[in-house]
Amino acid sequence: MTAVAYETASPLPVAMFANDDATACRVDLGLRRFLASDAVTTDLYDDLETVLGEDAARLSPEDSEVIAHRLRDVAPTLKDVVERLLKPYPRK
Repeated sequence: MTAVAYETASPLPVAMFANDDATACRVDLGLRRFLASDAVTTDLYDDLETVLGEDAARLSPEDSEVIAHRLRDVAPTLKDVVERLLKPYPRK
């Protein structure tokens, strides 16, 4: 183990940060977009296109069950994302 004397140690760098409203809003928007990108995947778009798209065809009961299960799984996450997107950032 090596001991370091306080007098010979280099100072730790101090990270600069901003706490103004503009920075807080940018960070909040980025976090909300990240949350949305977690819920809205390519598979979700594909499922919606399969069911609602121009070329939507009648699905077999098995395919309908699989897509319905995936949509039921993602629905609570989408609800949470929408609530967070619509909720204003709290002010001080």
